[in-house]
Amino acid sequence: MNKTPNSMRFTIGIFGCTNVGKSTLLNKLVKEDISITSPIEGTTTDSVKKAYEIDDVGAVLFIDTAGIDDDSDLGKERVKRAFLEINSIDLAIIVLKNRALNKYEIALIDKFKKECIQTLFVVNKFDDGIANLKLKNAIVLNLLKDNTDEIFTQIKKIAYKKNKELFDGILGKNEFVVLITPLDKAAPKGRMILPQVQALRDILDKGSNAYVSQNTNINELLLNFSKKPNLIVTDSQYIKEVVKNSPIDIKITTFSILMARLKGDLKQFVDGANALDRLKKSDKILIAEACSHRYVEGDIARVKIPKLLEKYLGFKPNLTYICGKEFNNIDSFSLIIHCGGCMLNDKTMFNRQKIAKDNNVAITNYGILISKIQGVLKRSIEIFDL
Repeated sequence: MNKTPNSMRFTIGIFGCTNVGKSTLLNKLVKEDISITSPIEGTTTDSVKKAYEIDDVGAVLFIDTAGIDDDSDLGKERVKRAFLEINSIDLAIIVLKNRALNKYEIALIDKFKKECIQTLFVVNKFDDGIANLKLKNAIVLNLLKDNTDEIFTQIKKIAYKKNKELFDGILGKNEFVVLITPLDKAAPKGRMILPQVQALRDILDKGSNAYVSQNTNINELLLNFSKKPNLIVTDSQYIKEVVKNSPIDIKITTFSILMARLKGDLKQFVDGANALDRLKKSDKILIAEACSHRYVEGDIARVKIPKLLEKYLGFKPNLTYICGKEFNNIDSFSLIIHCGGCMLNDKTMFNRQKIAKDNNVAITNYGILISKIQGVLKRSIEIFDL
């Protein structure tokens, strides 16, 4: 990994009706022809994403979305996908024409207000008239002629650096961390998975030292060290073995629990895992995966978790799976088991937890659930202030 993951970037969505200049704006901001522009309405179909760096802000992600006023059958699907992006954005830029707001734009503005999303308005002045829209944070310019300096100035006022890290509050300088990273069939060839990379980088950023190993025999590992590690972080699937073989005075957690704390509300996830004890045979469980991947032998969501659940519950669980950005119609489930969410940003994960809470559905994640089932949840989270 040689650049900031999109999940750690400040995310800026560009919204508006068809043919108002959304794609032109994105191209102008990043100084590249990223999005296709055309006088024909509906040129942008799927969302177009561009990673970028802004001085004084850092890593950002621009998302150019389809027009919100496309009423065709295909257009309605495009609009649906555009609205899915709202769940992940930190700032919305609404591109408008120099005219009165239409019903689509009014509804969009109301939605951003309801979701408490910061909004910046860019009025694309196609003629030489003066924009008569009375909107706060409105910038009036001709996207074909004028520069975008004022837009960047406003973005800098609103944006913030995403500098929350995995070990904030639990790791200081000159400490020693052991990372247990067994390689199974699901591990990507030639690289480590994102949570492991982020953990290693954060340890180094904090001025501490890391030892990375596949060996889950902690007693054997400790023979290599002149002092005990301050913390052990392990893959969730090996937490029971690591806890069993570790001295009681060494702190232990998992990559998945660290990600749950970084991206969402850790306490809500822990409470969700404890809801496992209240499940009945008739209850439905939703397993939510954030990204698509090819299922392999021993897949954690399709093989390992179902087996663990059946053994713990004493009956075969009623499981449903979803994958990707869709996260709705969840009210019929008693428990949601979410992946670690390493490819989601914090806004998306918090939104998913809020949806679960609003529907009175318990939610947890893979790692916390596994620690619960293995009987080591208390040890895995004791370093956090819950």
